[in-house]
Amino acid sequence: MIRNFQFLTLAALALAGGLAGAQKGYPPGTFQLPPTPDLRLEPVALKVSEPFKDQVPADRMFNLPSGFTASVFAASGLERPRLMAFSPDGVLHVADMRGGRTKDSKQGRIVALPDRDADGVADEAIVAADQLSYVNSLAFYKGDLYVAETHQVVRFRDLDGDYVYEESDIFIADLPDIPGNGFHGTRTIVFDEVNEKIYLSVGSPCDLCRQDEPVAGTSEEPLYQSAEWGTVLQFNIDGTGRRVFARGIRNIIGMDLHPVSRQLWGTHNHYDLGRPELPPEWIDIIRADGFYGYPFVYGYQAWVDFSVSPYQKILPIIAQDSLLVQTQRRPVALVPAHLAPIAIPAASILRPFSA
Repeated sequence: MIRNFQFLTLAALALAGGLAGAQKGYPPGTFQLPPTPDLRLEPVALKVSEPFKDQVPADRMFNLPSGFTASVFAASGLERPRLMAFSPDGVLHVADMRGGRTKDSKQGRIVALPDRDADGVADEAIVAADQLSYVNSLAFYKGDLYVAETHQVVRFRDLDGDYVYEESDIFIADLPDIPGNGFHGTRTIVFDEVNEKIYLSVGSPCDLCRQDEPVAGTSEEPLYQSAEWGTVLQFNIDGTGRRVFARGIRNIIGMDLHPVSRQLWGTHNHYDLGRPELPPEWIDIIRADGFYGYPFVYGYQAWVDFSVSPYQKILPIIAQDSLLVQTQRRPVALVPAHLAPIAIPAASILRPFSA
């Protein structure tokens, strides 16, 4: 893991107001990528501490803003690291998304990386929780660890402070579950402690399909219906009050709250079979009862190319579909196609981006 490098994603949010302003002129049925800012990047050598000399090549370079550095924080104990969170006492915990994408895989885990002497290097990699299914994200609330598996959210407690969480219970059950050939089994959890709400993303199980006619991946294999496919769910802080908060979503992975407005932001991965430049991915504010275009449109109400053979299963487009599309708002920002943005650390927006 590379220390400090993750804060570069702050650029997306630090410029968000400008991006939104730059796109105000484009009409429904189109899309417009924002201008690419000059971040004044400079080549900087990756710092590799002695414990990692045999694990990380010493000649790696990164293009970083002036004054930024990149150093290896941890290089063992992780196989497929995904989203991260700090515990209340400042220890970095990482979701290690090992194994298959189904609820039966049980190979994922949470790894704690304490840096007790604050020297910028993790002292060890502690398996905080294991036997997890396709674990993608985690969050802390009132000292407890909440882990989003593909089919449920589990709450863990560390009873003796050793970063091994001995006690657990199922906090949210029965999330829509995919087979091995299904898509988008990751679930991202966000706690809004101020408004006492929880948000959880549930992707579509397919590349492109109607959510009331779900299929697995790119196959024609039908799946069971669920009103929660392709949504962001909202819960009360105690796990009650489950409801669909927003819909029309293929796959949101990055989610976080703006530290001032408390608006929920997300990064979206769009469908696969467009041209190299289509469809753009989006970054947007996830609003209550919002519709975000999937599976009908991309950009700002720009219709999917239904001449692509696998996408003809969406047809025919009926009046109700068209009316729904007209409710889609212009995204805050679009990014080039097929980049698959993941994290969006919105809490970092208060950090100055440049000196």
